[in-house]
Amino acid sequence: MKQIQKLDFDYLLTGHSLRPVPRERLEDFIGAAMNPDIGRARKLRPNEFAPGVTPLRCFEKKNPEKSGHGKNKARIVISRDKLL
Repeated sequence: MKQIQKLDFDYLLTGHSLRPVPRERLEDFIGAAMNPDIGRARKLRPNEFAPGVTPLRCFEKKNPEKSGHGKNKARIVISRDKLL
């Protein structure tokens, strides 16, 4: 994501929505990726893209709201084993 920041663009598309996301939100996604709140993560069902992995949907740790109503509403999906 940090490499993407270096590019010239106004909007990005995520894999979960057809709605364009303003460039400024990329910083929110980077925050969630760099400092995921594993303790409040929500487990998702495994899927064919990552067999044997239980993905977790995480907010950034400093986000005070579990529901995403805080400053950073960005969420990322990660696997706990990738954090070791």
